[in-house]
Amino acid sequence: MIRIRVYAILVGISILFSSCGVFRKKPKSSESTLSYKEKIQFDNLYFEAQKLKVVGDYTGSATRFKDALDINPRSHAVMYQLANLNMAVQNFHDAVYWAERSVLNNPGYNFWYMGQLAQAYSKIAEYKKSAETFKLMARQEPDRPSNYIESGNQFINAKEWKLALEMFNAFEKKFGIDEDCSRKKERLYFELNKPKEAIQTMQNLVDSNPREVRYRGLLAETYLRAGQIDKALDVYQSILALDPDNGFAYFGLADIYRKKGDIETSFQYLRKAFEDLDVAIELKLQVLGTFYPFVKTDESIRKKSIELSEVLVKTHPNDGDAYMAQGDILYAAGKIEEARQSLLRSVELDPSVLNVWQKLLSIDDEIDNLNYIEADSRAALGFYPNQVFLHIINAFANFSLENYTDAVSRAEDGLEISILTSDRIDLLSILADANHELGNHAASDKAYDELLEIDPKNALALNNYSYYLSLRNERLEDALTMVKKALQIAPGQASYLDTHGWVLYLLGRYDEALVPLKKAYELMPNEPEVMEHYGMALIKTGQTELGNSLIERAKQLSNS
Repeated sequence: MIRIRVYAILVGISILFSSCGVFRKKPKSSESTLSYKEKIQFDNLYFEAQKLKVVGDYTGSATRFKDALDINPRSHAVMYQLANLNMAVQNFHDAVYWAERSVLNNPGYNFWYMGQLAQAYSKIAEYKKSAETFKLMARQEPDRPSNYIESGNQFINAKEWKLALEMFNAFEKKFGIDEDCSRKKERLYFELNKPKEAIQTMQNLVDSNPREVRYRGLLAETYLRAGQIDKALDVYQSILALDPDNGFAYFGLADIYRKKGDIETSFQYLRKAFEDLDVAIELKLQVLGTFYPFVKTDESIRKKSIELSEVLVKTHPNDGDAYMAQGDILYAAGKIEEARQSLLRSVELDPSVLNVWQKLLSIDDEIDNLNYIEADSRAALGFYPNQVFLHIINAFANFSLENYTDAVSRAEDGLEISILTSDRIDLLSILADANHELGNHAASDKAYDELLEIDPKNALALNNYSYYLSLRNERLEDALTMVKKALQIAPGQASYLDTHGWVLYLLGRYDEALVPLKKAYELMPNEPEVMEHYGMALIKTGQTELGNSLIERAKQLSNS
């Protein structure tokens, strides 16, 4: 496709316009040369293309517009629409092509055509072309502020600092001092290594509205960028003279004294900044977050962090994020129970943040309190019923607390929504074990059958299933096959050796049983059940005295 060189386009555009917006030489319109029949055909195609565009059929719309262009090859309106369609589907180079043609074929200045061309240039990173186009628009419409600002922005993108300054200065001369414009000028002066002019720009902004405290804060930041710390201090003090509780000024002072190495003074100012309700909590959280890496290792920072977190929740007592941040600080400081209380308050205020529930449950696990885990996971499920990991945690907690009916119910709920294989394995394992404890042996076997179909090499499931069958003295050959497979996968596991020996014992194969049971006993000499199994096998093989002593010892351990 033909590409028109940008300077030719821009020169062509500028020639078209006079200083007052009247064309020096207008392109001859082609509409008057259309026959009546052609005009009807053109209008119908244009109308159909617009309808297709409205319903989102951009390909069909573009086809109809191009058909219309065959009838009227100089229709700038069609060219504009084609550029618009290509912008919509992000074909930006084609958008530039049609936008250029729409401008050159238009017998008059059109804000929409020119604006689209400028934006299209920007999309292909031709920022200077975009800036020059907006600059031409500013000449044509000098009372439209956006033309100056957009031109300046695009010159910034093009790294043409001086040209950008020209546009912002033109804006300021026409419309007066503006905060956004002043901040951009400040940046540009620093890019040009002119800190004095940057400072004067922000001073002019302050002078334009001396009671606007925020402008003074911007001036202080400019002094800091210029390395004039004492001047910045003076400005912050002037802010506090106008507004003694201004948290932003305190933040600025805290930063200055931190850089000076005066940590105590910095902290006192920081504390005052945290007390200002007008300062967004997000900024406070960001500052507090910088303390986290040092809370565990630096006692002074630990104390200051805890104190700031207390100020934070006092200032923002109804914000869950404040308590979450306090919980993080307390946890890092080793105050686990206190951290838990802060996180509980956080989820009470805002239960919609899953991350906080996860932190809370992690602390519950670290405390090793099953009642906490059960209660908090159950509460979290009230807000996140489709989070499978919460079902797993709650089912496990209930099982461990011997709430077997609740464990079964929760595991079944989790299985209804689980997709991941690992999740289903966890839930089926809990379901099988809980049903076993309830005496629902058929349901327990079914759960283990399904688990082993998913994961036939799951050694723990193979062992447990085998052991449960042995307790019922059922399907002992199947039990033996399963536990032998478990030991092939995980050789030397004491509990698996015990199961193996016990199944052999129940099959009456006492001499064979003695070998794995002895190994299990040597690995777990203080486990009553293992001791009892080994003792019984010893008695069956004629070692009555040793066997009876082990059984007696097992009873003592069980009763102690």
